[in-house]
Amino acid sequence: MMRRWYLSLAENSTQRDWRRALVNHYLDVPLRFHRERPTGELLAHADIDLTTATMVLKPLAFSVSVLALVIVAVVTLFIIHPLVALLGIVLFPLLVVMSQIYTSRVEAPSARAQQAVGEVASVAHESFEGALVVKTLGREAAEVERLRRASATLRKERLVVGRIRAAFEPSIDALPNIGVVLLLLIGSWLVSRGDATPGDLVLAAVVFGLLATPLRVFGFFLEEMPRSVVALDRVDKVMAQPVEQRAGTATVPAGPVDVAVHGLVVGYGEHHVLRGVDLEVAAGTTAAVVGATGSGKSTLLEAVAGVLDRIEGTVVIGGVDIDDVAADDWTTAVAIAFQESFLFTDTIVENVALGAVGLEEVHRTLAIARADGFVADLADAARDRFAKGDRVVSYARSHASMEGEDATSALRDDADRGDNSSLKDCF
Repeated sequence: MMRRWYLSLAENSTQRDWRRALVNHYLDVPLRFHRERPTGELLAHADIDLTTATMVLKPLAFSVSVLALVIVAVVTLFIIHPLVALLGIVLFPLLVVMSQIYTSRVEAPSARAQQAVGEVASVAHESFEGALVVKTLGREAAEVERLRRASATLRKERLVVGRIRAAFEPSIDALPNIGVVLLLLIGSWLVSRGDATPGDLVLAAVVFGLLATPLRVFGFFLEEMPRSVVALDRVDKVMAQPVEQRAGTATVPAGPVDVAVHGLVVGYGEHHVLRGVDLEVAAGTTAAVVGATGSGKSTLLEAVAGVLDRIEGTVVIGGVDIDDVAADDWTTAVAIAFQESFLFTDTIVENVALGAVGLEEVHRTLAIARADGFVADLADAARDRFAKGDRVVSYARSHASMEGEDATSALRDDADRGDNSSLKDCF
């Protein structure tokens, strides 16, 4: 019981450390890494892949101890009779050979099954994330069909793995029992010839019986290894991605600051969305970029905010090229308020402050965002949470430059005008 508890503790601790390292790496890699990969696949890496990768750790420690037990057992069998020892020596290599055959057969299907898990997670996440678009365009049937195909692929690959495992697992589990049967046959023959005593035969049977459970655990370790290796390879490919490096050391001046864009070219792959864009916004002013859906408004916004890679052109904020700004200063100097905002599952105060400012600054910025009224009506703002409609928290955080992607579209006209007035007073 204690052994299982400590092995489970080691497995769960390893999962925690690896998952924390993976999530931290997600934060360090460039945003283009996230744009090029489905969100569901990244979630699968942090969930099922890491869980599968660490499953092999629990039987690993016990399997290592089996080696010492095997050495003692073989020496004991040699003392009884070399022929009996030969039976034990043959048994273990046979187990390894069978496991190698199993590994070669199951590795490719396991890799495809793990990939299929990521695809199912991606399709499901895309359906949840784009629920409004799916309903508006009447794409429910198409999304159901996508999920059905992805699920069918996952089921198919897991059945392949299951059939292979069903063929090899009983054979591996049967090896110790086959060894005991052969031992009784050989031992009886040796006793009949006088080369061994009935006591020797009983001792040999006890030794084989003691090895039965460790051999099954060792077999389970060899069975789980291919799946764990495949899952860990998928995680390692993510961890091998280079992190974002900002070599700049410049600092953006305190707001308000001017914004200048010259010769901006931005695209997705080989498709250029923006070409030769020039834009200047004076400090303390508000500029609106208007255009049809898909014309590149959000792309321009993200390029100016530095969250989208530029092909050509420069973006200068407060007289400083954004490529020359230090990483720590950039995250606090520039903010973007998306049309669809994200809130952490935390209190109002923590969502506004993000642990960076005190309570007095939180109240000041809530007033700027015109959110102080309903917050004051709450019983305890430090513990209460934002409701579903209380959004656009970026406006309540202090930055030198603020970009908004239709961020006030959900507000009434009078509230929208009030927000803009407060922001002008702030910047």
